[in-house]
Amino acid sequence: MTSRRRFLSVLAVLPWMKVWAADKPLELPFFVPFPGMGKAGAKLSVDFECPKRRHPWYAILAPRPVDPNKPLRGWTMYLAFLFKDGDLDDFRRVEEFAGSLSGKNGISVRLHVSIVSIGGHETSPIYDEVVLVEQKASGAGNGRIDRIVDGVLLDPGFYRLEVEAVDDIPVLIPESLKFGIAYPHGK
Repeated sequence: MTSRRRFLSVLAVLPWMKVWAADKPLELPFFVPFPGMGKAGAKLSVDFECPKRRHPWYAILAPRPVDPNKPLRGWTMYLAFLFKDGDLDDFRRVEEFAGSLSGKNGISVRLHVSIVSIGGHETSPIYDEVVLVEQKASGAGNGRIDRIVDGVLLDPGFYRLEVEAVDDIPVLIPESLKFGIAYPHGK
């Protein structure tokens, strides 16, 4: 096959790869944008899958980092405040309302978080609470400051996450925020 034919066949297949990827739900861990989070009633809804096994970042370093027969059940929900990575001035600006690792409190944020199992014939609520997000940051780096929302136990399966902002927080309206479910820090 000539290189021109090979190139044209790749171009023909690439759009279908995107379609196949769009059909698959998100898999834990993930962070998704939460636009308009500063307005009361702003909602985020996403379907996701809790895998049978986790694939930690250190998997290539450890001979057997995870027992394949024992799924990870404990996950942590985070609210991430984004800043321009490497821009110290922007980091300090975001730190004013996000909080800092050194103990400085940020603004209070209340969220209604709901996680529903959608794997079977009936939907069953796994988590449904109004949460006051911690005022102190739990981690910072890679262009974001993370605050822990809460922990949740999930068995392998399919779920729907719905997050709603409870209060108006005008300072957060123009800001970029993400909501995520990921591995717990430390421990």
